[in-house]
Amino acid sequence: MGDVMGIVCRVSRVFQREDLTFSVIKDVIDPACAAILGMKSTAGPELESFLSEVPSEVQESGNFLFGGNLIKDSPSQRSNFESLRVKFIDQLVLNLKSRFPSQQIFQSLSIFDPQFVPSAGSQELLSYGKEQVDFLCKHFGQDKGGHKALISEVHFREEWLMFKQVLPGYKGVRMDSALSSLLCKDSFAVDYPNVANFLSICLVSALSSVDCERGFSRYNLTEKVPYNNKPGRKILNVNRLKELEIKQKCVMELRNRFLVLEEIDPTEDNSIEKKWENIKEVYQNTSEKIIGFRKSSNKQCLTSDTWKAIDERAKLKEKVLSTRSSRLKEQTQKEYAEKDKEVKKRARKDKRNHLEERAEEAEKAVARGDLSTVYKITKELCGQSKQPPQVKDKNGKIITTEREQAARWVEHFKSVLDQSQ
Repeated sequence: MGDVMGIVCRVSRVFQREDLTFSVIKDVIDPACAAILGMKSTAGPELESFLSEVPSEVQESGNFLFGGNLIKDSPSQRSNFESLRVKFIDQLVLNLKSRFPSQQIFQSLSIFDPQFVPSAGSQELLSYGKEQVDFLCKHFGQDKGGHKALISEVHFREEWLMFKQVLPGYKGVRMDSALSSLLCKDSFAVDYPNVANFLSICLVSALSSVDCERGFSRYNLTEKVPYNNKPGRKILNVNRLKELEIKQKCVMELRNRFLVLEEIDPTEDNSIEKKWENIKEVYQNTSEKIIGFRKSSNKQCLTSDTWKAIDERAKLKEKVLSTRSSRLKEQTQKEYAEKDKEVKKRARKDKRNHLEERAEEAEKAVARGDLSTVYKITKELCGQSKQPPQVKDKNGKIITTEREQAARWVEHFKSVLDQSQ
């Protein structure tokens, strides 16, 4: 995988060039496919390094070390390795070739790139593009699948003889700029109608991924909401119900509210939907009033006593700001400083206890072979993991499958990058 991905990354970097032209595609794809296919018979440097560390025979333990990692080994795995490697390489090459099925078309369209045109008045200019024009006439000059031919073969050949005398004047200019400039001329589409069709094809063919990546960046800049400002759903702090005092207070409040509901006039709307709305409103309002919402998702390690001390500190802070008497203000500031020290001391203790508890959970998970739990705890302790952004369809419905998400991105960028609109 390491050897193959090195080549794929090089191909990817080529397509990130803003000045990518049609002729480059064939010069990149064909060598890349040949290099990848060559790995079927000859191991790349990464695979060769790995194979040099593999024992000649399967060990009794069924494992061996490579790069500090324990690798499982068995005769069946060794026999399947080669066949899987060959299948992977064949499928990767097939995907690359299917992604660029019309390399000859791209190669032929490269004659419209000013940087490849011979100098004006040279002998080479007279025969320039002959093979490419023959292919373009054969491919686009015939009716196909119920569609009329895109060009008139005879007229295109006549136009090309004149148009290639114009191209040297744009030598040194980027292809997209030169072709756009030509198409914007008032009389160009009238004088060269068939050539104009090909220039339009060249301009709308998205070769480089630069515009696509800019689209992603622009989307992130306009759509992405800062983490601290996300209008996410508030979560009730149900952990406070573990406190007996809070629990009793909540039960009493619910009981009083339901007594009020029983006294509602029976002649009013008594449908099931209305009853459910009333019940839901009672629970929601009571919960918000008694237990409140979670303060912060990254401070769940704090105990209820610590949160109570934090609330007391906040009240002292308000008292400091609202007190006008200098004597009372100085006394309140001392109380605030002592409470602040208490809060920080409690928070440090709670955090240590939380880390020890999570570490013990991780050790137990390792003992029972639960690597998923170990991974989650490790990610939690090392830093908050970011979830991928949600993808929605045009109606705002969230798309969950990878295939539908990929199709939605294609649809989005077709509409964003469509130059015809």
